[in-house]
Parts: sequence; structure tokens; C-alpha cells
Amino acid sequence: MTDLSYRVWACNPAAKPGFIQMVDDKGTVYFEQYSSATNFGRKLNFSALPNGKYTILVKIGYDEHRFNVNMQSSSRQWADVEQEEPSQRLITMETAHKPVK
Repeated sequence: MTDLSYRVWACNPAAKPGFIQMVDDKGTVYFEQYSSATNFGRKLNFSALPNGKYTILVKIGYDEHRFNVNMQSSSRQWADVEQEEPSQRLITMETAHKPVK
């Protein structure tokens, strides 16, 4: 993974209806995946997106997890990811380390 792509993977052992969605702060949907598979996910690439605030939402059954992504340009574009609430190990996000400024 690079500092602008993230692998979002959900473990869904009960095969409940679930989805992954990526939206910006205006509500524009950039990615959506629905699944009842026991494992599902996707590599999300932020490199073509403009600066701004994005949310990755992962929902399985009634469980919901949000990751806030703040895209910023400098001499090198990078993204910060924050999770709103501590998560059980059902959600995995992988990326490279944040670049040194």
C-alpha cells in the first residue's frame, strides 16, 4: 500500500448484510460495495481525489465503523486516517507510514 491507498477488509463470520462506502464531506459517494460474504473488502486509492475530508464507512449488520480521511497537499500529497471509535478486530485498514515532512 502507498500513503494514498488503503486496503479496507471486513470479517463477517455471521454472513450478515454489510457494506463499505467512501463519501466526501458533501455526501458524494466515491465507492460502494455491498456483501453478505464472510470476508469482503477493497483497496481504495485516494491519489486521484482532490484535497478534502472523506469518510470510509464499514457496516456489518448493526455494527458501524467510520474512518475519517483528511487529504492534504504539500510538496507531497498524503492522507491522514482516523477511526471515530475503537473497533473490534473485524475491520482492517493497511497503509504505508505517513511521509516525513
